Amino acid sequence: MSLKVLKNKIEVKKALAAKYSNLANIAGSSVKRATFMFHSNRFNNQVAVMSETLRQLEAAK
Repeated sequence: MSLKVLKNKIEVKKALAAKYSNLANIAGSSVKRATFMFHSNRFNNQVAVMSETLRQLEAAK
């Protein structure tokens, strides 16, 4: 995967994490809040893994 594609995916997943975090803050029920936080945490975990991969690829250059 190229660096440009990986950086774009990281930005998109950060935006999705922020979106779901915001939805969790305004959700009316605790079930919706938990669901939205689950999605937010999932995207944040993916960003962490992708960021580490990006650092390794940049270090290998």
